[in-house]
Amino acid sequence: MYRRKSAYEKYRDLWIEKYNNGMSFTAIGKEYGVHYSTVRNVIINFVDKRDKSPYKKYVAEWVRLYEIEGLSSNEIAKKYKCDVTTVTKMLKNEGVQLRRDVVRERTYDKYLDEWIELYDKGLSLKAIAEKYGTYPQTVHSYIKEKIEMRKYEETSKTYHLMESYFDVIDNKEKAYWLGYFYSSGNLAYNKEGAGYTLQLSDKIEYVDRLEKFRKLIKLDKNIEKLNPSSNVIRFTSKHMCQTLIELGFSKDKNNNSHFPKIEKDYYKSFILGFVDGKGYINSKRNQFAIHGSDHILKIIKNYTFNEIGVHFLWQNYKQYKKNTSDQIKITKKDDLLKFIDWLYKDEIEYSSLRDLRKIDN
Repeated sequence: MYRRKSAYEKYRDLWIEKYNNGMSFTAIGKEYGVHYSTVRNVIINFVDKRDKSPYKKYVAEWVRLYEIEGLSSNEIAKKYKCDVTTVTKMLKNEGVQLRRDVVRERTYDKYLDEWIELYDKGLSLKAIAEKYGTYPQTVHSYIKEKIEMRKYEETSKTYHLMESYFDVIDNKEKAYWLGYFYSSGNLAYNKEGAGYTLQLSDKIEYVDRLEKFRKLIKLDKNIEKLNPSSNVIRFTSKHMCQTLIELGFSKDKNNNSHFPKIEKDYYKSFILGFVDGKGYINSKRNQFAIHGSDHILKIIKNYTFNEIGVHFLWQNYKQYKKNTSDQIKITKKDDLLKFIDWLYKDEIEYSSLRDLRKIDN
């Protein structure tokens, strides 16, 4: 069959030379003002077509990172600044079975729980890597999906604490600090239950209270500045985190936390600690409000009414704004004074609301 001669065949030798020197069909086409397919049709039968991907030279390293170091396809793609589909395609071409297709045990999977525990105790990635004869990057790649990583300035610090402090709530002081943690504390852990970072924050003017708690749990880690108006204690403890969860605390504390499983003799002490973090007073209007989860607010509301006959009004904020906790509120001055006198009677001296009793009668 007769084939019409292309008007661009006169450029064939030049284009072949440029292509062999590394230029693509597209680059040559742009230089001569023609479509890349024109260049390809003119020289395709006279050159060895190159692999389109510039990443082929990395394929052996990608296989090692994926199979030996345990990096994911996404992590490799980010490291080499390419699309994840490029990585997965090349790995498959090399006969690598992707982990989404089959679960394969990586070289260091058997140490994963140990690494998480050591990291929770404050060891750095470098210290863990040296202990197991590998690299810090390898430890990081294994544990980062299971645990909340510390900030840079914390990575080399170790500390100790009394992790069993909340194991048994058998006095008013522990009940108070439990309530205080419920209101001002936070937990962080992933879906698999790893990580176990705890933090407790309060206003700068109440730093003495944070210091008291730090000493009670024998934490040899200093209080940090969270922001211009607040301080924070931040530490990791799998044991204490799990204890708080068993008691009823949730990392989504405003919605899912439950009143703790403690003896009724310590309810008031817990409420006092909770009020110190979640209580708000408008002294001009003689109104007092507490924010929290439905379960906690219902028990505080019912328990207070049964004990002293003070009635809290329920205000449902969730129907107006998502991710906002509800509140209960005292709107009568006599009830407010009665509640405050009852709340602080025979209780410990740590509360920030003690001065509320100065409200005029």
